[in-house]
Amino acid sequence: EKEQIQVWIHFIGYISGLTQTFDIVKVITYFIGLLVAGITIFIVTFIATMNRKRQIGILKAIGMKERIIILSYIFQAVFYALLGALTGLFLIQFMIVPYFIRHPLPMPIGLVSLALVNRDLAVSIISMLLVSVVAGFIPSWMVTRQNIIKAIWG
Repeated sequence: EKEQIQVWIHFIGYISGLTQTFDIVKVITYFIGLLVAGITIFIVTFIATMNRKRQIGILKAIGMKERIIILSYIFQAVFYALLGALTGLFLIQFMIVPYFIRHPLPMPIGLVSLALVNRDLAVSIISMLLVSVVAGFIPSWMVTRQNIIKAIWG
């Protein structure tokens, strides 16, 4: 059997294709995660506002500004996002990364481990906070826009 010798450019092309594939998987995972988290926060906020519709109507009736009510639900949604981000960071730093360092993935090019880029983590957290602001705003805005009497009487 004869050894096949390949030019390094072919090997770099293979690595480049593999890197692009991992980048595509990363982007898809990122957007699916944002979508699921945003929908979850939206549903939690929506249920909370629907269950407190009467209280919101009373608050509006005694003169509380809609803006303040909306901001309170936005803060609640951002709190959920921060709690989720901190939990995720903890799991990533202390469980997932150490696991992949001890058990790298076998690939045709060799063993592959997980590498996290702080910039990507920061972008993910900021994106999650922005999505949570929107997910907190929409249901609270919908409820505060209702007529005060309708909100109080249900």
